[in-house]
Amino acid sequence: MDYVPEQSQASRVLGNDCPQHVANAIIALQAKHLHWESRTEMKLSREEVKHLALLVHLGLSDEEVERLREQLSNILENFEILQKVDTTDVEPTAHCIALENVLRDDVPAPSLPADRVLANAPNREEDYLKVRAVLEQ
Repeated sequence: MDYVPEQSQASRVLGNDCPQHVANAIIALQAKHLHWESRTEMKLSREEVKHLALLVHLGLSDEEVERLREQLSNILENFEILQKVDTTDVEPTAHCIALENVLRDDVPAPSLPADRVLANAPNREEDYLKVRAVLEQ
């Protein structure tokens, strides 16, 4: 059975800056290929980093492979520390503080007149914005 990480798990561990496909690949690598119980150290080999780069379609120089090997090894060592924490009585959360929706109610209102909306438009045609074509026919 393949391990499919939850999106929120990847974000919690690697932060919101990390692209989701990279986070998922790291967590999948951690779960499927590293076998936590069988490894004494969480150091990645250069081959494992190259395999991970292949999974997420990254072209890496030798210097980048080495730098990422160190950084990812550090992340995995932190996973090992986190796995030792007893979380049986901890309720899963997405945020450390309670959040509430602060949006106003959606109330229909009359639209602005087209002339007023398009007054500062750089290029218009009748009541529409005119832009360059972005799709080829």
